[in-house]
Amino acid sequence: MEMRNEKFIKNLIETADRQIQYKEYKTALILIIIAVAASSKKMFPHGTRSLDLSSTKSGSKRPLMPDNECFTRFLESRLGRLGDKPCNPVIQEDGTHNRLNDDGTRNPNLPAMWGPLATLIYKEIRCPIIHEGWIAADLECIDTLSDLSGLTSIQIKNGKIVLQRGLLSALRTTVIDAPCNGIEFGKEFWRLISSEGKTPHQMFNDGIHFINMLDKIGVVGYPGRAFILANFLEKIGPESNVLDDDALAAKFSTLLNNSNSAGLANPGPSFNSVTRNASKPEPWITSQYRLSDTGIRVARAILHDFSYVNISK
Repeated sequence: MEMRNEKFIKNLIETADRQIQYKEYKTALILIIIAVAASSKKMFPHGTRSLDLSSTKSGSKRPLMPDNECFTRFLESRLGRLGDKPCNPVIQEDGTHNRLNDDGTRNPNLPAMWGPLATLIYKEIRCPIIHEGWIAADLECIDTLSDLSGLTSIQIKNGKIVLQRGLLSALRTTVIDAPCNGIEFGKEFWRLISSEGKTPHQMFNDGIHFINMLDKIGVVGYPGRAFILANFLEKIGPESNVLDDDALAAKFSTLLNNSNSAGLANPGPSFNSVTRNASKPEPWITSQYRLSDTGIRVARAILHDFSYVNISK
């Protein structure tokens, strides 16, 4: 019988952390990439149908999700925003259009087709490690504040892939903050689910629920802001249900930590379905990043319509 190491991914990250302390960044990168690949398989286990590929025959099932879709879908949705602060790692290219060939050499005649960051990491780092058992000699991991491209960038420079150490931290965060790894890392991740079994995202996409909810409580505002507020309530977890209004308002101050309030401080003009007129809504977040009285009303309405479900695995 095959036995699964329930702490495999956690062990990889802990070993990578030790390698970073010794400035062995390439070794740490290999371990973290394996952890990302393993996490993607936990999120999209064998038998998951592809979301990108269509079936070749009418009425037949979609094909199984291939490794590249599994890996990039896990990674790309997490690299854009880590925690509550935008990350958006940058890929910079030096104009020489050098690209890593399958044999590890650089061919200056090939055009650069880097695409999304997750795709580049899959093609140029993950595949050689997993399939060939090597990592490119001309991949460099550097640790410096002098590079204006930022700590989370990848550069294609003088025929080399130059990876900032900060990207190691970003990749590490995608692993330890993934709900599919919650149990391994001792973390809880919560999702709000309606009585119909739908998430706030699904309710927002139906185009009706949050509009009706805001009308019911007499709050003017774009329904997308209610969806954003629901995302913040998911981060707080079931504690939201037992906090009084003042404590819940203060919780947002800690959660946002002076970061972008995602438009909640100034929701912008909204169409009021009751009066059929454009109205100016009130802020849902104060200048101190606390929930305003209006924000509290919306938060309580969301908590009334949804219940918390632990999605940690």
